Amino acid sequence: MKLKVNSSYATATGFIIPRSHMKGEKGENYCIVQILTGGVTHYTSKHATMSTKELRKALNLSQKERIEIL
Repeated sequence: MKLKVNSSYATATGFIIPRSHMKGEKGENYCIVQILTGGVTHYTSKHATMSTKELRKALNLSQKERIEIL
């Protein structure tokens, strides 16, 4: 799946917005994301680093699906 920086993607609890490209250290790729959770009238925002495994789980993708951030 190809994701764009600064584009939002729906999850079960809200939205994820990639804020950086994938970077890798020691074989583990990660990126900085903004996580929006909440209801209809407001959202709670936080920033975190997520590995490709965590992104797949949040976006409900299969383990074999490749993730690219453009």
